[in-house]
Amino acid sequence: MQQLQGQMCIFKTQRKTDADSESDEELLCYQSRLQAKCITLLCAMLLKVSFSYLVFLLSSNLRNNAIVMQQLVQNSRSGAITVKSVPPPALKRGMVLVRTCYSVISAGTERSKVELGKKSLLGKAMARPDLVRLVLKQIKEQGLLDTASRVLNKLGTDSAMGYSSAGVVVEVADDVSEFRVGDKVACAGGGYASHAELVVVPKNLVAKVPEGVSLQDAAYTTLGAIALQGIRQAAPTLGESVMVIGLGLLGQLLIQLLKANGC
Repeated sequence: MQQLQGQMCIFKTQRKTDADSESDEELLCYQSRLQAKCITLLCAMLLKVSFSYLVFLLSSNLRNNAIVMQQLVQNSRSGAITVKSVPPPALKRGMVLVRTCYSVISAGTERSKVELGKKSLLGKAMARPDLVRLVLKQIKEQGLLDTASRVLNKLGTDSAMGYSSAGVVVEVADDVSEFRVGDKVACAGGGYASHAELVVVPKNLVAKVPEGVSLQDAAYTTLGAIALQGIRQAAPTLGESVMVIGLGLLGQLLIQLLKANGC
């Protein structure tokens, strides 16, 4: 009887030892899985921190080495023409960023702007009575001091030159679907299609250049559009005789369009 009880105690002890071994193995597996999860989480955190630091370094480098471009500007007070290094224009909704290849110097419009800029304040007022009327209107609405401050600030700034150019699209706004990066386009508009390396132009003042037309020729598109608008306003009919006064650049384009119109 005592021998049988001893065997039973040995059997129970062996079962208990086996159970403890299984528990230890499960505990070790759980600890291994937990360690693996902790290592994975730590690696992910380190990767995220490293990426954020890399982005910070890149943004700091871009700020410290700001991109600049060359642009032809005129000082409103002295009329002096200079080429300045300025920041590129910011892309806005409904606009297209274009790298200029050619821009047209308008011998009439821009020459008159240069001559006006060289005049004294009194000379500017006598040459542009429309601006004098605008200033008087602002004095009535906003007061003398506020208007004088605005005029002086305006005279102290630089104004962009040019209004007709052609180039290649380098970026488009998210809401613009008519143009893509790489498109060859003609640009129009004072303050937009200026003599600058990069210009931002509203999409309604941009037109794709047809195949076979060089960008150098496409740069004259705005001038051709001005001449065409003159014909549309005059509305000449087939066979009519039309006299063009002034054979400058626009006059020459106007004659060619009138001939194509049957005049």
